[in-house]
Amino acid sequence: MAAAPGWGGRLQRLASRVLGGPVNAQDKLIRRLKTTDEPTFGRGQGRLPSQALREMLAIDVEAVYRAVQVPALLLGGAKDIQCDPGDVERIATVLGRLATTVVVPDLTHLLRRDTGHHTFNSYAALVREPMDVAVCEHVWRWLRSQDETLAPGASPGAQ
Repeated sequence: MAAAPGWGGRLQRLASRVLGGPVNAQDKLIRRLKTTDEPTFGRGQGRLPSQALREMLAIDVEAVYRAVQVPALLLGGAKDIQCDPGDVERIATVLGRLATTVVVPDLTHLLRRDTGHHTFNSYAALVREPMDVAVCEHVWRWLRSQDETLAPGASPGAQ
């Protein structure tokens, strides 16, 4: 992800150097999860379900994908800062011929487009916007490709 421009970007970079940034915070959280046996623990203003999160960390994700035996649409956003868009191709490698991949330019984790510099601070404004129509179009085309019985020329609004 490119650095944010202007004073806001400078402040983000300074805070990241001082506080360690989101990756460091995530690593710290994972270490804390692995060293506690409490069912929940405090973080910020709330509590996290540490037991459930530890169980999720223990999942062999690649084994889960190897077990998939049905076609799958892997749709990623090029500006997703929570899920690496590169994971689309990594998962497709495991799924093989069952995978159809799409990475939508400027699409964020919230399934909204952000043509500017995207950060976590962008979420508040983006969540007020509708989901990007390209997401629906990709899903619709993929579903049509999976179902030969769908009437030719049908559209999502016709159902």
